[in-house]
Amino acid sequence: MTKSQWKGYLLAMVLCTLAIASFQSNDDVRQASVTIIGDPVKLQQRYQTWKNSVHNSRNNHQMILNLVAPTSHTGNAAKLNGHVQFDFAANTISAQITGQIPDHPLELWVTNGASLFLPVRDDKRIRKIGAFSVQSNTANTIAKLQSSMDVLLQNNFTFDQVAVVPADSTPLQDIVLAASTDLFQKLYASEHLDSKTTNGFQLISTANASVPTGFPGVFNDLVSRGEDLFFNETFAGNGRSCGACHPATNNFTIDPAFIATLPPNDPLFVAEFIPALIFGNPANLDENGRPQRFENPVLMRAFGLIVENVDGTGDLQNRFTMRSVPHNIGMTVSLTTPPNGLNPPAQRTGWSGDGAPSGIVGGIAASGRLRDFILGAIVQHYPLTPARRFDGPAPDFRAPTVDEIDALEAFMLSIGRQQELDLNSLTCKDPGVDAGKILFRDGNPPGSVTCNNCHGNAGANVQAGNNPGNRNFNTGIELFLRNRLNDPNITVIGEPRPVDGGFGTNPSGDFTTLEEQPVFINENFGNQTFNTVSLVEAADSAPFFHNNIIANLEDAITFYNSPEFAQASGNSIPFNAEEVTRVANFLRVINALDNIENLAMPAASRAGQALALDPNPDEVIHRILLIAIADTQDAIDVLNEGDIHNSGGLPDNAVKQLSKAVQSFQQVMNIAASDTARNIQLSNATTHLNNAVSLKRL
Repeated sequence: MTKSQWKGYLLAMVLCTLAIASFQSNDDVRQASVTIIGDPVKLQQRYQTWKNSVHNSRNNHQMILNLVAPTSHTGNAAKLNGHVQFDFAANTISAQITGQIPDHPLELWVTNGASLFLPVRDDKRIRKIGAFSVQSNTANTIAKLQSSMDVLLQNNFTFDQVAVVPADSTPLQDIVLAASTDLFQKLYASEHLDSKTTNGFQLISTANASVPTGFPGVFNDLVSRGEDLFFNETFAGNGRSCGACHPATNNFTIDPAFIATLPPNDPLFVAEFIPALIFGNPANLDENGRPQRFENPVLMRAFGLIVENVDGTGDLQNRFTMRSVPHNIGMTVSLTTPPNGLNPPAQRTGWSGDGAPSGIVGGIAASGRLRDFILGAIVQHYPLTPARRFDGPAPDFRAPTVDEIDALEAFMLSIGRQQELDLNSLTCKDPGVDAGKILFRDGNPPGSVTCNNCHGNAGANVQAGNNPGNRNFNTGIELFLRNRLNDPNITVIGEPRPVDGGFGTNPSGDFTTLEEQPVFINENFGNQTFNTVSLVEAADSAPFFHNNIIANLEDAITFYNSPEFAQASGNSIPFNAEEVTRVANFLRVINALDNIENLAMPAASRAGQALALDPNPDEVIHRILLIAIADTQDAIDVLNEGDIHNSGGLPDNAVKQLSKAVQSFQQVMNIAASDTARNIQLSNATTHLNNAVSLKRL
């Protein structure tokens, strides 16, 4: 079976029917819940790490939310900024606004799912904290507020947003500034508020629990529900789910080979069979008779590229980019925005850090975070028509609830590795691979520009200097595209890839023109910078860069010795062919280790948990094991691509150990075998995985 056939088989077995198993007794009391892919333990550990960082940075029990202004507001509102601080130890809420304070009084409110964007507009979901007092009358005035937190303890009010509104209004009518909590902030607030009441606090409402969820059960409920939403929920739109573009069996991304395995009616291809989404179809034209581009099926099928309107939807015919689909694996270690970076975005999502909306969108305070990315993705990719309406007589989709966004955020944060590698302590057993690690880390000659300068520890972050975190760079990749327009591997006749430009907005830009324009230097809508991606997950998620322009690891590494990279950055990484091979094989080994340790082994553990349940949920076990097999097969494939760790007999051959693990996983899927026999095979699979790890790393 070829790799594409294998992926197609797994897709048919898993992706189309992936679901969550919740096992209940006859009296409907929840007994257990098993996730197939998401890892609640990892999410809980990540939350604890985040919570510790909050305590270390402030040395007390405080939480600060930064206020943002509506994108539609002008005048004084756009010139305001501020923050709200919750001090759970002192039981106080304080807020401060600076800038050109309006003449009319302002008040602070808290809301619970009461956004105008959402279907629930209930006055019971909003509570007033108090009024601001103006502290000065200078050109840059300050308004402050301090109040007791008691209003949050009345009837266990779980808030998800704070809003500054005119005194004669409410958050259901007008918002001047607002801030919403992310998942960890909501958990943090609920955990502290829970300690102040004897009635038990509603931490997170879930689909699985009829009573308030406490710690640690909340993590399992969140990840379970988020996984179900990720793969199954279409939000009453065009049929797409998150999993349509981020399939678990293809490393949460898509590529031309995978796309070729999909049936013609797959939701990925809605721009080929839903008239309102077919470019130029009579049902697709706007009120002025202009076609509206939802997707470009030719470039999608040829290069795995998806239309993105990162600079707005004002001109759907011309104003768009086409980007590859970034995987969702290990996002917790790639989201960090540098302290001196653009703000927003608060987190790095998308190929340029510009993947998530910011401002107040339909009443939701967005600041370019992962949860905002989720909302933006639904608006971008799910609609039945390009109008993208959430309401009215014929909505294009239904709005996600805050609880659903919480759950999706939880699931995405639970996938893959949760911490960076340490290249200084990593020694690879293969001498050539270890030499590749040293070249990656130290360069040649040592001290020159290295891969590690931007991809610290093979991750997504710059580790040192005054601006650590996931940074944006102009690598010259758009120039690389322009210089190769006659290469049939780069573009297709009649459908050139549009320039992108990365983060930023250039109103004079023209996405459909690939030639330089006389009136400005940068002919696209951006500033030509793209954020750094993690390389730990790279080897099995080709092709590379934001436009899928380079097909394999060796060519991607060689790009950094190209004239385009040198022109854009003023640097080069001049590895020769042998050095390129060594660095590529190093990346393959750490990818294989990641597949084994952070994906296949946790799946094996979940399968063991499911086997221990009574009755055994065989359908769920089957799906978990298919995921474990897929990730183990990825490790086999990347090692074979580099012809590494595949020589000698079983004791010395990592590929053979991994193949044995696959065989053992397949035996566990035999429901006719006894539980004892299946557990033995599961133990054998884990042993083979551990053996493969020990053959690659000291």
